[in-house]
Amino acid sequence: MKIVFFSLLINLFGSTLLAANYYVATSYGNDSNNGTTINTAFKTIAKAASVMSAGDNCYIRQGRYHETITISNLDGSSGSPIVFTNYNNERVIIDGTIPITSTWVQVGSSNIWRTKLTSDIWQLFLDWEEQVMARWPNAKFSDNTIWDNENYWAIGTIDDDENAYSNGTIIDDPFTNSAGTAIDLNAAGFDLDESNKQAIAILNLGSFRTWSRLVTSHTGNTFTYATLPSWKTKHHYYYLEGRYEFLDQAGEWWYDTYQNTDSLYYYPENSANPNRLNLRGKVQSYAFTITGSDYIQIKNLEFFGTTVYFSGGDNCLIYGCNFMYPSCSKRMLRTVDTEPEMTKFASTSTGCAVRNSAFRNTDGTVLEMWGGTDTVDNCYFNNIDYSVADNSSIMLTIRMNGSDNVFRKNTIHKTGASATVKIGNSALVEYNNIYDTGHLQSDGSMIQFTEAEQDGAICRYNWLHDTEKYGARFDHSGTADGTNGTMHHNVAWNCESGGIMVKGNNHKIYNNTVLNSGSKNDIIVLQIDSGDHSSTIVRNNAADKIANHRSNNVAITFGTYTNNWNGYSESVTLNSILTDTSNNNFSPATSSPLIDAGVVISGITDQYTNNGSAPDIGAYEDGNTDWTAGHDWNVNTTFGSSWIPIHQIGITGNSGYRMMSSPVSGTILSDLLDELWIQGMTGGDVTDGTANVWLLNLSDQSWTAVSNISSQSLTAGQGFLVYVFEDNDYDGDSDLPVDLYVSGSHNTGNVSISGIAQNSYYLAGNPYTKTIDWDDITKTNLSSTVSIWDDATSDWKTYNGSSGDLTDGLIPAFQGFWVQASGGIGSFTIQAVDIATSSGTFLGRISNEEHQANLDFTIFSDIHTEKVFFTFDSEGRIEEDIADATKLLPLEPSPRIVAMSVADGLPFKINNLPLEHDGIISIPFDILSLDVDTIGDFISYENPVNILFNDQNLPEHITFSILDNYTGNEFNSQELLELELVTDERGSFPSTYEGLVELYPVIGEQRYNILFHYGMLDKKEDELFPEKFFLSQNYPNPFNPITNIKYEIPKKSKVEINVYDISGQRVKTLVNEIKVPGYWSTYWDGSNNFGQRVSSGMYLYTIVTNDYKKSRKLIFMK
Repeated sequence: MKIVFFSLLINLFGSTLLAANYYVATSYGNDSNNGTTINTAFKTIAKAASVMSAGDNCYIRQGRYHETITISNLDGSSGSPIVFTNYNNERVIIDGTIPITSTWVQVGSSNIWRTKLTSDIWQLFLDWEEQVMARWPNAKFSDNTIWDNENYWAIGTIDDDENAYSNGTIIDDPFTNSAGTAIDLNAAGFDLDESNKQAIAILNLGSFRTWSRLVTSHTGNTFTYATLPSWKTKHHYYYLEGRYEFLDQAGEWWYDTYQNTDSLYYYPENSANPNRLNLRGKVQSYAFTITGSDYIQIKNLEFFGTTVYFSGGDNCLIYGCNFMYPSCSKRMLRTVDTEPEMTKFASTSTGCAVRNSAFRNTDGTVLEMWGGTDTVDNCYFNNIDYSVADNSSIMLTIRMNGSDNVFRKNTIHKTGASATVKIGNSALVEYNNIYDTGHLQSDGSMIQFTEAEQDGAICRYNWLHDTEKYGARFDHSGTADGTNGTMHHNVAWNCESGGIMVKGNNHKIYNNTVLNSGSKNDIIVLQIDSGDHSSTIVRNNAADKIANHRSNNVAITFGTYTNNWNGYSESVTLNSILTDTSNNNFSPATSSPLIDAGVVISGITDQYTNNGSAPDIGAYEDGNTDWTAGHDWNVNTTFGSSWIPIHQIGITGNSGYRMMSSPVSGTILSDLLDELWIQGMTGGDVTDGTANVWLLNLSDQSWTAVSNISSQSLTAGQGFLVYVFEDNDYDGDSDLPVDLYVSGSHNTGNVSISGIAQNSYYLAGNPYTKTIDWDDITKTNLSSTVSIWDDATSDWKTYNGSSGDLTDGLIPAFQGFWVQASGGIGSFTIQAVDIATSSGTFLGRISNEEHQANLDFTIFSDIHTEKVFFTFDSEGRIEEDIADATKLLPLEPSPRIVAMSVADGLPFKINNLPLEHDGIISIPFDILSLDVDTIGDFISYENPVNILFNDQNLPEHITFSILDNYTGNEFNSQELLELELVTDERGSFPSTYEGLVELYPVIGEQRYNILFHYGMLDKKEDELFPEKFFLSQNYPNPFNPITNIKYEIPKKSKVEINVYDISGQRVKTLVNEIKVPGYWSTYWDGSNNFGQRVSSGMYLYTIVTNDYKKSRKLIFMK
């Protein structure tokens, strides 16, 4: 008996008992882990899917995942589904796009830019918003003209003459649209049939059907195409894509696939440089591809630019998901006459459901479910299908096949297709709110039932409104009648074709309220053949116009027609006897003639027993609680009114300080630092202990510990300091690296900081998602020096506008940085144009780069390395000046070498000196070898060190030597590349300080001096400082394989030198950077920006600065 009972337990609960939880974390996971705990998470969802079985859960940690998850023949069961979901309400984004990181070059002098891609894309996004595929006539998403075919598509002449042309040909009918723009194909002068580059025509020539086709021939206002499977002689609309010549409006793009060119062209808004923009391209149709698998559930995930595909599996579920731009046609890849890949349950996927999810912004049908007994419940659909090309069936917004499907409590608005939903045989369609539909095709209805689908179909409790189409329709194709469908308790208003259209026989039309259908009738019970509707029952309906005609008052004299309120027979309007239709209250008004005027219908009017002697006419019963339609959750608060991007930064290394910022204004620190250990404040992991997050107190130049991390927000451009603990959970293992995330719309506007008192520091932060260039920031009374703490080297990275170890002054996203007021009250403004065209690395982990008129020393011992810099310009001084960078004590003490020059008793990491001087400048120079004692003080000690000199950018009229003040030896730099010196024991000094920053102390007399020997700086061509801008003729000319181009820059300037062909198209960018005064040269090797050799011929090369522009001719010969 016990054995039998135990076996029964195994059978009932075995799969549940053996079920496992798996964890995935893109920031710190590793697919070689076992995935069974948070700390041993997998890195990819695909890895988790490969080991899961019935009853298993995959908990996905916050982050952006770009991967393909393929699941085949993996079954859960009714009580033990296989679940993919987010962990602990964290935000998980499945991203089907990749960033466009290749370099953009301008096409000639136009507003168009070009870059070469390594992966094909078929949708382009700027700041997570779709850009328009280059088209004619032009239209935009931003102003909704993309949805207006009457003004922003071209039209054919068929409405003027139905014999004007036949299927396979179209003749353009010129017109001027509502914006005053002439739409005239012949006048546009296009070449639509260029070999291998034919235009793509999107052709709405089949009323409620639209197809894409390549143009096969073109002359003037006429072009041809491969014939369409359905073509009607009315309402011909079309637009064109697929050619570079259509790229004539800001916000458009085009992708050239011909002969593997793979060039992306873009026309940015406001003449922006796309190298500074956040552009992404769609490269994936499906993130999840699930075949032959039952009981798979995808829950609480967000999808951007990708979606999911199920096939041949039953009882699968999508729940609580956000789909933004889930599907798009591949016309940009020249794929035509092909249905876009959309969210789909294909083949025999029965019993599946989509619940509580949002779908927004598609090109193509948004959802298809093919199995039967499927459900779409409590979902939100918006901006669905702006081209309506090549969809299946009658080209729908949502298509469900099979029998006994349920479509319930959904909201759908702003759609292109003529028919919105078609739900299959004997379906239940209830409590939906559908409006603003059918913008881009003729005919159609919001809820469509074809003949075969009507038997047993129920359409009830729906709001259908504000459309050019019918609200709900039992249709008839002319070959067969649909029968036995029921429509009851629907409300339809402002449906310009009619609220309810009924064709066929034996239908039940009960208790509907319909009004304001314009010139059409509100409820149309249309008898096409004499036997139609002989058994149809029409009762308890309220409408201004009920008739057997689309627009005329033709009485219904067939079937059963009783107890209806028909405005054709009344002296008042329906609106006047309803409570408040302007606020969607369609219940009978007080003393309305609708009250108690109906007839009892079993199963339909049962609710009237709560109030009244008989049922009311119409969709609402007086005195009862009114029903509402549509989804019952708030899209904006759940997912946002538009896409809310997630921004991330990786924290690597060890415990230590990080200077940070956020690209999202108003960021709450707890959101950004959620993955870090936070202590000593409300909202942290613990409230005791020393706080580890600080903000700058500007007025008294001190640190203020954050008191409540859950409420502390950041302003744009504000930096902060955080101490990162590498072991968050005290298990003895490092939890770094880790990714930090912040959600929200990133800053795009200018950010200004002011009121920085003389000599005060301000902890600023990069306010953007991309690297900014310190040289481009507008500064007033500000030192030209910027400093960033780099935990990796436990030292400061510094740049003074000319030299330093913070390469080119590039400040990456999320990075905080020190600035200092100098010469008065300081201020600065960071603008989007300050975004660099190359990127830095967070926390200053970036390599060195050479600069002009500078000298740097690298000092090293067995285990430590240090650098010190000297720069030279016309405003440099022996005393402290605005371009000097003082030597700052570290935020944390650790053994090191410290080198610094000294002036005015101050230590300098970067010393900016005069470019011209008579004689010698002697600069005290100190080198210390430091250890840390038991109380945390620095202690100096004697130690041999080596110095390497990088003098390749030292002006020719300056030489230097190093004087040892102890021995009197002078080492001439011209006689050696490396020098061995000795550091002295100088005692100890504190490593900690109370204020924001502290300088290294200058201890005693410096052992060394650097002697700079100045010669004469002649104003000659071969010297450094020209008097005016000048561009020389290239030499040799003509040339092959290479030519040199010399140019002169008299003052620090942004310099561009480009080569153009004779048509004005940019061929090669030779120089695009800031140059200090000097005589410069560059070269051209006859290649273009893509590394390809150009054709022989004449070219122009042009130099452009703010003050100078000059072009010269050159000849390249192969």
